[in-house]
Amino acid sequence: MIYKFTFPGDVPSKKNSRIIVCFGRKPISLPGKAYNNWHNYMKKMSSNFDKPAEIITSEIEVEITIYPRTKRKFDISNKIESIMDFLVDIKIIEDDNWSIVKSITGNFGGVDIANPRAEVIIKV
Repeated sequence: MIYKFTFPGDVPSKKNSRIIVCFGRKPISLPGKAYNNWHNYMKKMSSNFDKPAEIITSEIEVEITIYPRTKRKFDISNKIESIMDFLVDIKIIEDDNWSIVKSITGNFGGVDIANPRAEVIIKV
């Protein structure tokens, strides 16, 4: 079974936009504004996705191709982490650990000023 998803817009790096909040003496690291805005927007968009009938719990292979809006350099692995965490959050996959995700391929698809996006293919 193959599932394909397109995430419109630039995917922010969850890791690089973190904020530190202190509750008492214990600091907590939370995703920043850019990631939260993207995540909330994508949650609304996910109702249009052709999701599997049930959460994927079996072994999968994931291929992600990133098409950014600009030539600005970025770490593709950070953007992949944002996408994988989002797939867990919207209950497409149960978890993004090694027992489920057997391989992840990350590709730079080239700059696309008119249509920045991430294309995700999940092979079950």
